[in-house]
Amino acid sequence: MISSVQMKKIVSFAKKRALQNDAFHNFSHFEEVSKNASVLAKKEGADVDVCIVAGLLHDICKSEKGDHGSAGAKDAKKFLLNLNFPKNFVSAVYDAIYFHNKEFHDGPIERRVLWDADKLTIAGPEGFFHRLLPYWIARKGKKQGIETAIYEYRFFEPLFRTESGRKAVMQYSDIMQNIFESLTKEVMRDA
Repeated sequence: MISSVQMKKIVSFAKKRALQNDAFHNFSHFEEVSKNASVLAKKEGADVDVCIVAGLLHDICKSEKGDHGSAGAKDAKKFLLNLNFPKNFVSAVYDAIYFHNKEFHDGPIERRVLWDADKLTIAGPEGFFHRLLPYWIARKGKKQGIETAIYEYRFFEPLFRTESGRKAVMQYSDIMQNIFESLTKEVMRDA
């Protein structure tokens, strides 16, 4: 469904928009979410093309004030319509991007896939130590950053929306609990 010309334009647009974001929401993050979305979409029976494109465009308005999911969905819709994508495809991408940073309980599988694909970038030790923990330490300092990172991880852990996403994050449950206990002891010792 997506031509190579369309994909090149999507990637170029995403790269340009990512330059405005912080280092944690750069184009590499967009690519990682898109790859996660592709894998989950195949496992969950979702539209793979919708999920790939939504992954590449989900944080294009991250640097803007306000709700970046709503703003990004609008910008993505306008951009994709100009590339002559079918309206139903554009609507599905819009929906996934719009909800990727909002609480919801149900909805199209593509919405749930993008939610999980984005959250999987912080799952497990690698995601926690390379993405989530440095993000919060940079914003809040060591003690409060560690506390916030642990809180956010625990907050998102039960909120995965696909069976594949839940399985992926739960495989790290015991490891992450040990890491959190060790970090909490370190913070208490340094206090």
